[in-house]
Amino acid sequence: MPTSTSSPDVIIIGGGVIGLMAAWRLAQAGYGVTVFEKGKPGAEASSAALGILLAAPGADSSDEVVAAHARMSQASVARYPDIAAELLALTHVDVALRTEGVLHLALTDDDARMNQRIAREYQAGGLPVSLLSAEDVARLEPNLGPNIQGALHLQSAQQVDNVRLCAALTLAAREAGVIIQSGQQVNALLAEGRRVTGVQVGGQSHRTDWVVVAAGSWSGSIDGLSLPVRPAKGQAIALEAPFVINHSLESAYGYIAPRRDGRLVVGATVEEAGFDKRSTAQGILELLARAIQVIPALKEATFLQAWAGLRPRASDDLPVLGPSARAEGLIIATGHFQKGILLAPITAQLVVDWVSGQPPTVDVTPYSPDRFREPLLSIVSPKEVKR
Repeated sequence: MPTSTSSPDVIIIGGGVIGLMAAWRLAQAGYGVTVFEKGKPGAEASSAALGILLAAPGADSSDEVVAAHARMSQASVARYPDIAAELLALTHVDVALRTEGVLHLALTDDDARMNQRIAREYQAGGLPVSLLSAEDVARLEPNLGPNIQGALHLQSAQQVDNVRLCAALTLAAREAGVIIQSGQQVNALLAEGRRVTGVQVGGQSHRTDWVVVAAGSWSGSIDGLSLPVRPAKGQAIALEAPFVINHSLESAYGYIAPRRDGRLVVGATVEEAGFDKRSTAQGILELLARAIQVIPALKEATFLQAWAGLRPRASDDLPVLGPSARAEGLIIATGHFQKGILLAPITAQLVVDWVSGQPPTVDVTPYSPDRFREPLLSIVSPKEVKR
């Protein structure tokens, strides 16, 4: 059980959506939590995302990775309506949850055949889905182009305004007692043998029972920790159109996500560009071209904004989740790549499970940090600087 000491029970490295939601849930469970965030909470990849929440089929698959993602995504999406209501009641911030589903568009014969296969997978998994004809799509979304051959209506999919979500989580976490240290970058892990005992921030050491690494693309840059996680740049743009789009749209050309304020968010590229977060002419041009392929009338849309975020991408493109048999007192919660907003609720619950010693709500064995051959702790006893 949590104890009341001068040091927090849990230190979380990273104040993105994963770190914030885990901190909130831990505090609600009675733990003392401090979050160290190098910048502003939620300001990195969490605010750059599109916020589409797409549950995946295959929970009973013989492929352990497919099954783990299906279990996690379904459990996470199912939690969002209650989370949205809870955050609204606590913080008065509406995270703009939308539940009309996503249209997975078919623009070619190959797309149409793929939609039929995906429909069978969703139906086998008990997830609601409908195959729509071109005429059906035109009735739902009359502003799409004439090249749309049909669509798959993924009715269990949702969408959230990720910027509002991060703002609400910051408020909720603080209200629950979480100490959020903004502008404080963790330099190194502190360890005694194989046990992690805290973190070093600037010239100070901070001891704790548990360290949770949720530093996104920066998780691989912490001294004392060896994680094969790197940034994957994603550019996005926002447009204002003289018409309404009623559903989030997914296709081979990416995503178009309507916001309640009338904006259309288009994204996203996937680029290996290190920590470069610039919006580039090539990236903007590519996103505009994709959007116009789906909705030709966007040629007349007003260009509002461009931005980029850095998604945390592991060397095998899978999340890195869980405690390690090689490092006591350490939990890794990073590498979510393009699914950070989607998987935040179930990741937060898993962190609570691991800290409290309860069986994990979802089996995520394929995502264990122990799957990598590299030693997780690259140091034994970093020099501590007394507070």
